[in-house]
Amino acid sequence: ELGIGDGTLLVGMVAILRFKKGHLDLLDAAVEVTRALPDVRFVLAGNGPQRENLERAIAERGLQQRVHLLGLRRDI
Repeated sequence: ELGIGDGTLLVGMVAILRFKKGHLDLLDAAVEVTRALPDVRFVLAGNGPQRENLERAIAERGLQQRVHLLGLRRDI
């Protein structure tokens, strides 16, 4: 569905998109992790009031090809 290869390391987070959940901390860590592990992807499942802020933060960190916002999922 996401076009992620079989050998790709996948890091996931399932949580409502609220500031206190720490999504921005994960994105800051993702910057460092992707430097060391070029074949890693991050998936964030959930919806919430911070979605637009997270989309902006992903773009500011240059993580558009590494982070997938899945929205609300019922198939976790």
